[in-house]
Amino acid sequence: MSQCLLFKNGVHVDTGSRWKVCCGGTGDGLRPNFDTYKEYKQYSADAYERSKTAWVEGCAICKYGEDTKNHSLRLDSNRALQYEKPLNKNIIRAILNTGSTCNLSCRMCGPGCSSKWVSSLKNNSHKFTTSETKVYAKDMGDPGVKVYNQETMDQIYENVLTPELRYVSFAGGEPTQNYRTEEIIQYLIEKGYARNMTMHIITNATRPFKDSWKDALDEFKEVEIGVSMDGTHDNYNYIRQGANFDEVMENILDIKDQMIKKGRDLKKSLGITYCLQALNAHKFLYDKDYYESKGLFFDYQIIHYPKHMTLECIPAELIEKYKLKDIYPIMYNKHLLDKFAGSQRWMDTMFNKLGEFEKQCPDLFKYANVKDIYSNV
Repeated sequence: MSQCLLFKNGVHVDTGSRWKVCCGGTGDGLRPNFDTYKEYKQYSADAYERSKTAWVEGCAICKYGEDTKNHSLRLDSNRALQYEKPLNKNIIRAILNTGSTCNLSCRMCGPGCSSKWVSSLKNNSHKFTTSETKVYAKDMGDPGVKVYNQETMDQIYENVLTPELRYVSFAGGEPTQNYRTEEIIQYLIEKGYARNMTMHIITNATRPFKDSWKDALDEFKEVEIGVSMDGTHDNYNYIRQGANFDEVMENILDIKDQMIKKGRDLKKSLGITYCLQALNAHKFLYDKDYYESKGLFFDYQIIHYPKHMTLECIPAELIEKYKLKDIYPIMYNKHLLDKFAGSQRWMDTMFNKLGEFEKQCPDLFKYANVKDIYSNV
């Protein structure tokens, strides 16, 4: 059964103020997106009916997740929405990426979702040829810092932030550094809607939860905080440029203590959101054990884009060695490994980390061309 209730009762407004059904990757081509809520609802009504009998365009990542680990955004949302009246077409679950403001330049991200990436490219443009930047940055999204404008906010107030809303998820960019996120949260609290809602936040936890953010944890019926941690120790620092693993772990454990003091169920209220990719494949099982040893719920998603950062870069024998075969059956692509090596040379030049890629992924340097491509010889 492919039916997805998000087409009927959900919405995602991305960093560019585009309206779509969810934040999941497409995997099978572009998912339609719209400039207005009205256009989105016209599309989603038809898509909902089609989803009852077949997978709709743009939904391949959910299908992949269900095929490999019996888990997807569709399944989670359907469970939450299963008791809603069939004729209720109001927005009950919303995902709001309020802008691209962010203080990190994560290697699998880009300027479309991170203002820090925009400044990183601008400040280091003199180090590269225009053609080289186009090769490695062309899939990273449109540059420019984005934040919801007032027109988008007006549509959100009218159609999303209503008494019907039961779940709101904030991401970015980094939502805790975006004034629009705080504006929406305060509105939900002032209207009294928060008491009947779950607030979900995807955060990099580089800053402590204090002041208004700390107070907001008391106001919502349920709170779910997912911390993006794509690695541990020096591997984490390499992937998430601008972050310090030890400092972030202190912030996470402080949030954990806050949740315990507030009587929140830790399994529901705080967890690690991990992006499994070529740069951390060799450490995946170690990282999972590490976070769980800290009493943190561990969940992961598999990177599918950009292609040269995915597990398709990893040769089959290494996938076997890392015990990832069952969760990533897609075949190895040598061309992507070559591009992966080139992309890390480009980023290491930008971030003054030349030589670090081999330290992070030594197994890959045993394969033809990787060392030459990375060394640019």
